[in-house]
Amino acid sequence: MMVKEWIDKLQKRNPSETIAMELWQTGDFEETALTMGIILTPEELIACMNYAERSHNAEIGINWDSIRCDIEAIVKDRKVVI
Repeated sequence: MMVKEWIDKLQKRNPSETIAMELWQTGDFEETALTMGIILTPEELIACMNYAERSHNAEIGINWDSIRCDIEAIVKDRKVVI
């Protein structure tokens, strides 16, 4: 989700309401991929973030383990060119 979309959602809320939320950024996904020996393309990075947002378990949320699984899911079909 883009920042603008979150802003639009939040503007519909009562500004005095207390909320709790987590914020994952592109760097979180890029750095995690690098620890896995993977360099994500810009398209794969966005795909990983979108996949994480729509496929995470609401009871567990998005976490480092789920991010690693999301990265693996996106890059699993990469073609190896020798």
